Amino acid sequence: MDFYVRIGVGKLLGNPNKDSNKIAQVIDVIETDKGLTLRMGTEERNRSLPTMGDIHKKMKDIASPVEHNYTNDEVNQIVYKVGRVYSRRDGARDGGDERASPSASWSSANANDD
Repeated sequence: MDFYVRIGVGKLLGNPNKDSNKIAQVIDVIETDKGLTLRMGTEERNRSLPTMGDIHKKMKDIASPVEHNYTNDEVNQIVYKVGRVYSRRDGARDGGDERASPSASWSSANANDD
């Protein structure tokens, strides 16, 4: 077979806005298990294809956070966690560095946005 597939493997290191992919050659189609045998470099693996149930569950998982009404406490908690990740990535220290607690700077920067 001379077919190839693109496999998403996550985000590009150093650029979280871009996806990282691998290309694999399709070696065989496994009809009984509804899967593919793929070759990436010298390694071969069997990959099963998602069922319609898997696809519907994923669609529901994606829609769930979009439909959720976040409270101020939930938003502040998310902003704080994201800020900690970025401050660690940038080499900032927890304690004393404003980047370690973006919820504080968000609150003060947007105090007059009523």
